[in-house]
Amino acid sequence: MFTLKLLKGVTLDRRNASKRWKARNEEGGKQDSDLPDSVAFEIARTDGEKAYALAKSPEATVVVQSEKYPNVGFVRGTDSLSDWKSDILGAVGKVDANMKKYIDEVKQFLLDHPSVDTLIGHSLGYGIILRAVEDNPDIEILGLDGAAVLGEDPVLSVKSRNINTDSKFDTTLDPFGPIEMSHSFLKYFTGGQAPSDRVGHQAHNATYKKKFRGDPSRENEKVTGFYHGQVRYPEDFVGTVQHA
Repeated sequence: MFTLKLLKGVTLDRRNASKRWKARNEEGGKQDSDLPDSVAFEIARTDGEKAYALAKSPEATVVVQSEKYPNVGFVRGTDSLSDWKSDILGAVGKVDANMKKYIDEVKQFLLDHPSVDTLIGHSLGYGIILRAVEDNPDIEILGLDGAAVLGEDPVLSVKSRNINTDSKFDTTLDPFGPIEMSHSFLKYFTGGQAPSDRVGHQAHNATYKKKFRGDPSRENEKVTGFYHGQVRYPEDFVGTVQHA
């Protein structure tokens, strides 16, 4: 049965709008990563693919360390029926055994990899991150098509940007997040695409909407979205994120 908590997380009523405004101005952004979009997309296409592949192997894991950027971890999204169950229960504020296992796995991953200071979460993975780092403010985070509604509080617990496409699926997962990426409706009919790409659930394979294109000459520094729905550039990024 759907609860008021679910409705609070997925509707844009006045109460939620005011809470979101409060989060934006007072509480939000505490862990917002300055990782450029281009780097986040690169990690999603490489280490992210590895994470999803491992989910189907004996070495099943929900989080992997990036090979090229070892200070970054990638947390995958839904891959099994158990994960779908976690999605449904999480949307009404319940953390089942599967979700708890993932949260604990991410926490242990951070203990085992002290060099990791940034986590990227795709879909369910973003909900896992929001809960796993709730009490770990030293970790920077960002979401790719992240299920913000799975956080501790669907409105106030979001502490970073979440790069979404313009698909109905992603606007449901994060009804408050700006839509940065443009998803062609033709993809719905392209059989050669991965199912998640066809429904616009892979922002890293989409193109920027006009308002988020920014300055092409600074493409590698660009950070989009967050609460303000604009393009910004991390001034101290160049030459720093590839340190580890």
